[in-house]
Amino acid sequence: DRADYAASIYWYQQALEREPEQRDAVLVNLVSAYRTAGQYDRARQLVGQHLGRAAGRAEWLYQLGLVERAAGDRGAAVAAFVAAAQEDSSHYRACAQAGEVLYEQGRYREAVAHFFAATRVNKSYSRAWYGLGKTHRMLGDRSAALEALHQFLHYWPQREERALEVGRWIAELERAE
Repeated sequence: DRADYAASIYWYQQALEREPEQRDAVLVNLVSAYRTAGQYDRARQLVGQHLGRAAGRAEWLYQLGLVERAAGDRGAAVAAFVAAAQEDSSHYRACAQAGEVLYEQGRYREAVAHFFAATRVNKSYSRAWYGLGKTHRMLGDRSAALEALHQFLHYWPQREERALEVGRWIAELERAE
């Protein structure tokens, strides 16, 4: 509901004045509120104001990627996610987001590289294992898909809806033997 987003935006704007020690966290939340409310130009402007800082640059690039993805500019989103991962090689969420956007574009081989990079940095990041599994499945690489999908279930079996989907994929891939 737009009224809820407007209230969130107002609250975060007020929090900037009330909680200066929490400034970076509040700013990231404000960008998220702008993005969710569809106020992409405001979100981009806020991110742009903070990209020049050395500290936290990777996170601001990641936020820019989220804004561009929500705004529908997949090319700019991938560029921002890749830049975030290059800025901070431990930013596994940026790697996985780049993989997701590349997957949506049908660029499966490139997506695999980004999902794999995310799993190298954070072996328990189930979102990357899920992306890696579905991408290998699309490429027809049955054994790699099975391995990644089993890893997904190992690291996050409580996501019932997605676990059921993955279970169906695994059964389908195992029947194809």
